[in-house]
Amino acid sequence: MVGEGCSSIVVVVVVVVVVVVVVVVVVVVVVVVVVVIVIVHAVVVVVVVVVVVVVVVVVVVVVVVVAVIFYSFCLTHYRKLVF
Repeated sequence: MVGEGCSSIVVVVVVVVVVVVVVVVVVVVVVVVVVVIVIVHAVVVVVVVVVVVVVVVVVVVVVVVVAVIFYSFCLTHYRKLVF
């Protein structure tokens, strides 16, 4: 019972973060495409792509770490929160 409540909360948090990351990536891709069309600078494009990849990887790692920490915290304190 305790695990189920924690799991659902963690799933909601992860889904929200994933949606935000997807939106950010889409926006960045659109900006990169516009920059390529308007000003063709191969170096700029490479830098932007590398930055996007790094940011996405960092965000994913942070989300996983936060989800694990939150889940363990939730399991520890869930009964106190409910009762």
